[in-house]
Amino acid sequence: MPSQKVHDASCLLAAGITASVGVIFWKLPLFAVSGGMAMGTLIHPDWDYAEARGVLAELGPIKHLVKPYGLLIPHRHWLSHLPVVGTIGRVLYIMFPLFILGFAFPSGNPTLGVLRNRYFWFAFLGLSIADTIHFALDMAQTGFKRFLRQLIRGVVERE
Repeated sequence: MPSQKVHDASCLLAAGITASVGVIFWKLPLFAVSGGMAMGTLIHPDWDYAEARGVLAELGPIKHLVKPYGLLIPHRHWLSHLPVVGTIGRVLYIMFPLFILGFAFPSGNPTLGVLRNRYFWFAFLGLSIADTIHFALDMAQTGFKRFLRQLIRGVVERE
């Protein structure tokens, strides 16, 4: 599995490229997508790795909210790492308590307003892209390791 620094750098690179295109064409949805990709550095599939010092340490006090997620979902489980499915799960994990707390506001639940905002969905798209990049990096490294093991095994068996 690539380090969190590699995952973060790939998210920020993709966010920067998307934001650059947004600047050129001045399209606000592209900025929202770029913001979602950048959020991929904090809201990422490795939340399921509750004991990872580096993963949780970067979250500061929020780590106490993330830890139950990691204890509920096994590391690299499809519910966490599969693109879009994992993104939906993490967004629901974040939004559900906010939705419940929103009922305390007499003027209406602000979480529903967030869900009605189209830029939220563009940011969700960006977060999904960041999760897809994360998944691709994990699979590329795992596949490369598997290839090397098979190569070594083949060389050893020939001798």
